[in-house]
Amino acid sequence: MTLFDQIPQRLFSVLASPGKIVFSETLFIIYRLFRRIRFIPREVVVQEIIDYLSKNLSVDELVTDLGEDVHGDDRLTAQALLRRLREDEWIDFETLPDYQEYITLRPYAEQILEVLESIRLKERTQYAGYIYSTHAALNAEDSYEQGLIALNEAYNRTSKLMRGLTSLLHNIRHYTEKLISTRTTKEILEGHFDSYKEEILDQEYHQLRTSDHVSKYRPQILETIERWANDTSWINDITTDLSLSQEVSKEEAFDFVMERLEFIRSSYFEMDTLLNDIDRRNAQYAKASLERVRYRLNSSEDAVSKLKSTLNSISEKIVAGELNATIEDSIFQTNFKLYPVQTLETSSIYKPREYRKLHESAEIFNDEPNIEDLENAQKRAQQRFSKMMTYKKVEAWIANNMGDINEARASNLRITTTDDLVHLVHLAAWGKSKYLGVIVDYIDEDFITPTGEFMFKNISIKRR
Repeated sequence: MTLFDQIPQRLFSVLASPGKIVFSETLFIIYRLFRRIRFIPREVVVQEIIDYLSKNLSVDELVTDLGEDVHGDDRLTAQALLRRLREDEWIDFETLPDYQEYITLRPYAEQILEVLESIRLKERTQYAGYIYSTHAALNAEDSYEQGLIALNEAYNRTSKLMRGLTSLLHNIRHYTEKLISTRTTKEILEGHFDSYKEEILDQEYHQLRTSDHVSKYRPQILETIERWANDTSWINDITTDLSLSQEVSKEEAFDFVMERLEFIRSSYFEMDTLLNDIDRRNAQYAKASLERVRYRLNSSEDAVSKLKSTLNSISEKIVAGELNATIEDSIFQTNFKLYPVQTLETSSIYKPREYRKLHESAEIFNDEPNIEDLENAQKRAQQRFSKMMTYKKVEAWIANNMGDINEARASNLRITTTDDLVHLVHLAAWGKSKYLGVIVDYIDEDFITPTGEFMFKNISIKRR
């Protein structure tokens, strides 16, 4: 299924036309009215559009886009705008029993306009709010009974939080690239203390890193997710509810539920890394900004900078046609004598040639080996070999843990010590070897031991 199986193919044509500004503002007018009342009288919308047109635009600019002659009349223009939006399936006209015509937004149009409105207004992401609402959804009194609703709410909030933080990370890179193109100290300072601090390091992000730090809510969020993921009864109940409500198989419903649980769990595990990357890039931007200001303040006074400024000014005048750029009759010929100079100095990157020297071999001594040293070396080698992991050691560990069982999962074994974990890692690595007495299949799920000390990817173990 593609995007245009869900929306009309001509939907975005009005936003790519010469009159895109007027069409977009008309859509925003309808959207703002639609949020207050679901059925908007057509005359109310027309009057709002007329007010906008009278303040912002000459009607003649829209004649080509509208495809009809509106005779310079704002009312006719407003009506034509609405007809065009209906043709492109943004809106619908509907007549109710009171014989009055109303305007409604198509469902997909409302979703699209919600995103566009937030972009237009530069709405800030409520980072701490997303974490708090995720915590509230998972730990409310009835969250266990309303499992699917709570899970979906937590997933949506976590998804928005991760998108917001990822976008923030990339925006810092954008500002760093923008910093390179700034020409004056004033532009650098305005960019840093105005737009950068407002859009990047705003109060919401500062609050997330201080009073409402993610670690304040993360333990309870992860505890709830782990408890639900290991609760077979809870999983079966919401899987059944989902398969009935969405008309999908139980296998698809199970995958859907487990995918959302894993997304929330992995997001909160990896969030510290993402936040540290944001802080690191922010520190890099602050350092680059400071160095750029320092360079601009200090570089304008020395002779090299003055010469560079003079040549830049001459180049700009030549490009503008204010100076002749030919060698015979130019400002270079009359005022400057420029020529390249190459000299060798003590600081030059130059390595003098060296004459080849005759090779002199070192003397080789053939002493008799010390028997005691050889024995000590053999003992050390035997100790190293005894610590090495072998197929026999892994098979002995499997036999001790599985007993007479022919098939088991790693999550069913007793993984209580670091030595157990080392054996399990080697078992997973050698699982396809013909020299091992078992066959290993990999399962795409994480498992945490009851003590919480170890976490590993689960595997299936089957005797040959």
